[in-house]
Amino acid sequence: MKLQRVFALATVLALMAGAATTASAQRGQGGGRGGFGMMGGGMAGLVMIKPVQEELKLTADQTKEVTKIAEDAMEAGRGSFGNLRDASPEDRRAAMEKFQKQAAETDKKIAAALKPEQATRLKELSIQRRGVGALMDPEVATTLKLSDDQKTKLGEALRFGGPGGGGGQNASPEDRAKAREEREAKAKGILSAEQNEQFTKLQGKKFDFPAPQGRQGGGKKRGTT
Repeated sequence: MKLQRVFALATVLALMAGAATTASAQRGQGGGRGGFGMMGGGMAGLVMIKPVQEELKLTADQTKEVTKIAEDAMEAGRGSFGNLRDASPEDRRAAMEKFQKQAAETDKKIAAALKPEQATRLKELSIQRRGVGALMDPEVATTLKLSDDQKTKLGEALRFGGPGGGGGQNASPEDRAKAREEREAKAKGILSAEQNEQFTKLQGKKFDFPAPQGRQGGGKKRGTT
């Protein structure tokens, strides 16, 4: 069904965002060209960010292990999406399914390298970083008991601009922020009051992620609240 495919596509966009964050993180853990980015929240991307590593209290061995896993995930992502510009819809769909499977396997590997409480916190940070884009995560959707109708509406509401972005590439920061706020409000309006409350709880204690560095020259690192 077309509407169900919309939800599936939005799910993959959320996963792709995590891979993009990994690439940015390798350039400087939130700084440098490209910065941390406004999208992303995949575990592979998050564990490459130094403040996140500190929040999780990773040991040196854990940091080394999860970094290797994240680097391998980035390379795998490149292999899945490197040459899809002129690909057929069938090839794109097959690549997306492959990437989705790779992302799930990567999350499992990272979680296995962490203590239970670290893995729990990382999952909270992943959901928190993606914002309403995390509603496209099958696990989150199941936890919140989203109906098929809600999934369809969320897919329509979130499929444009990606799950953490806002506005077009050339839009001003203000326009992107406004578009993001409107999308978040629309998505949350699709949920019931109980689901919104539960979604907030899934994000855990608020964490201030590193500000993006790039054209605006910002990027002052922030800690936890």
